[in-house]
Amino acid sequence: TVSGAGSVWSNSYMFVVGATGTGNVLSVTDGGTLLNAEGTIGYQDTASGSRAVVSGAGSVWSNSSFLEVGKRGTHNELFISDGGLVQTVDGMIGAEGSGKDNSAEVIGAGSRWTLSGDLLIGCAAGNEGNTLTVRENGAVDALSCTVYAGNAALLEAGGSLTVSSHLAFEAGSALEVGIRSDQEANPTRLTAGGSVALDGILQVVLLDGFTPGPGDSFDLFDWAEAVGEFAEIDLPELTPGLTWNSDSLYATGELSVDYSTTDTDGDGLSDADEVYVHFTSPQDADTDGDGATDGDEVNEYGTDPNVAQSDADRDQDGILDTWEGVHFGTIGNCDPDDDPDGDQYTNREEFEHGTDPHEFDFYLMHWPAIELGWQAVSGVVYQVQVKTNLDSGVWTDVGEPIPGDGQTHYLFQSTRDDNSEYFRLQIVE
Repeated sequence: TVSGAGSVWSNSYMFVVGATGTGNVLSVTDGGTLLNAEGTIGYQDTASGSRAVVSGAGSVWSNSSFLEVGKRGTHNELFISDGGLVQTVDGMIGAEGSGKDNSAEVIGAGSRWTLSGDLLIGCAAGNEGNTLTVRENGAVDALSCTVYAGNAALLEAGGSLTVSSHLAFEAGSALEVGIRSDQEANPTRLTAGGSVALDGILQVVLLDGFTPGPGDSFDLFDWAEAVGEFAEIDLPELTPGLTWNSDSLYATGELSVDYSTTDTDGDGLSDADEVYVHFTSPQDADTDGDGATDGDEVNEYGTDPNVAQSDADRDQDGILDTWEGVHFGTIGNCDPDDDPDGDQYTNREEFEHGTDPHEFDFYLMHWPAIELGWQAVSGVVYQVQVKTNLDSGVWTDVGEPIPGDGQTHYLFQSTRDDNSEYFRLQIVE
């Protein structure tokens, strides 16, 4: 531990936190200073879980050469907070093949890691899970930076990574950018003075419950030239009716929020118009359930798509819209002259009789006599029944039960008077 203003520990060569063992800790706090040439946290592959903390205004760890966070070891950490400063020429997070799952974290205004040379995140084949995290207005400044496959840089809540020369994200690497409501005042930003080679995954996350609104824009990147594109861009879900616009992402580094022109429910209204203009559901084509789509109510009928028209026949086909809505979803799906169940009665006649246009349970007959026929399944017993009013009365058996024998059975039945009769075939056992 090096603590207090004026406290100095100076090494002419190397300083190692955890050469072979686990759980070693270096603390430079409250204005203390540590000076050395080369620095390493977690040297050998058995060195894991060691931690170097540089915290507090005026606290400095200065390396005149390089600093390795996890040379060969795993789960080692550099933690800079509350105005602490780490200085190096080059920096490696996961320096050699076995150096996995190491991290450097820079948190808080005034906290900084400055490198006059290169910053390499996972710089050997097979060393994965190494991360650089910069957040809460912390900053990392380097000459160049490369994020290798399986490793990541995370910039959140005002954190910044500034590279004066070349920046590269290799295939399989990841960049996470976290934004919140104060993004404009405290921007989370990646800046490169030279060219940027892009690949890997860009993931944008929303912090602290932040919900972007229409017209919001976020200046995430500032670079001289972008070469290539991210292989994948993962953006958070927005409020229905809104969509991300990444058209300027590679040119100006800007990500913005626009009204969505998508029509998720296919009702003829965009999701944005549904949410922000008509206050209808972009996931339900008929918000009020009255049989007319929201788009038809707005564009064709001039009715309120949020108030059901219980007695309306807006397409003037002789069928109430609500009945069409129940049986066909919307008005436009119901042809009044169609007979979808093949029972010889049109949809309009089914509406008049109060029957289901999709159920072939019986025939509605007006003729003096009819012949009923059906394919009888062996082992099943059938009973033909009749009634004269669907809304009242009971079903009456016609003849005796008929055992099925695998043959087609016919029943010739006379009708009575001019009354309508309704027949059905029941399975009784």
